[in-house]
Amino acid sequence: MNQNNQNNIDINKLNDFLDSANQTLSCDSNCQKKKKISELKKKYLESKTNLLTAPNQVETSYKNYLTYTQGDTAYNDYLDNKLAEKADNIINIFQSNFSEAIKSAGESYDTYSGLLLNFAHVVELYTNLLKENVLLELEVKNKTSDVLTNDRKTYYEDQSIESLHFYYIVLMIIYIIFLLGFAVSIFMFPSTSSKFSLVAILIFFVIYPFICIRIFKFFIEIYNKITGVLPTNVYKDI
Repeated sequence: MNQNNQNNIDINKLNDFLDSANQTLSCDSNCQKKKKISELKKKYLESKTNLLTAPNQVETSYKNYLTYTQGDTAYNDYLDNKLAEKADNIINIFQSNFSEAIKSAGESYDTYSGLLLNFAHVVELYTNLLKENVLLELEVKNKTSDVLTNDRKTYYEDQSIESLHFYYIVLMIIYIIFLLGFAVSIFMFPSTSSKFSLVAILIFFVIYPFICIRIFKFFIEIYNKITGVLPTNVYKDI
């Protein structure tokens, strides 16, 4: 019996060898290359499929092992622990995100408070500047009005001074004419007064225009001193 089986195995190997030899002889180098490429591609696709299904295969094999060795309860406990671990991770992530959100909200609130305070200061400054601009505008208008008024006063004062200067010149000419006439009359016409007294009077009137202002100031000062000593009439200003 064993001898028959051994003979069958040897015949099968021989047949496989003959088939392989026939395929090798019937397929040239290009054919062999294509077959090699096809085999490599097949292995690549199989390995890729195994990679995709590997987690499920691992999980299934572990389930079978745990169920066989410890029972269904152990695998259920394993699933519960795994789910609890995932839940804890999710909670930790949620708490971390929530803490970051609270921190970010606090920073945003502080930034908003700072911006609001700065905006209030800017509005206050803008309001103060508006008030100051209005006051400055009024002040400029008043100064402009004062300047125009002063210019007007100066113009009228200049006119008055020019008018007074004109009358002063006319009066001085008349005064000089009278002095010349008086001087001529002293020497041309006889008089009961002595010539010395007449010449003295002439000299006085010649220098009078130069000293008259001081004389008037002197009398005014004397008047002010006298009125300052006298009692004031309190009912005068009522």
